[in-house]
Amino acid sequence: MKQQNAKTSRFPLSAMSEVEILTHFKRYRFKDKSGHDLEMCADFLDLVHYAKQSPLQRLIRWLRQR
Repeated sequence: MKQQNAKTSRFPLSAMSEVEILTHFKRYRFKDKSGHDLEMCADFLDLVHYAKQSPLQRLIRWLRQR
């Protein structure tokens, strides 16, 4: 994969908001086999949301699911 925008890659994902992460990945124009955008995939949206939660929030969510 060729790096197209060095400025974008220097900004760590951990410092981005959920919206900024989605915007970042939208620039890559990833598509599924049906041609749908990655940022329209519910699993990807859940993953971004989960990644931005604090460890305490993840623990609480895990405990509630038990």
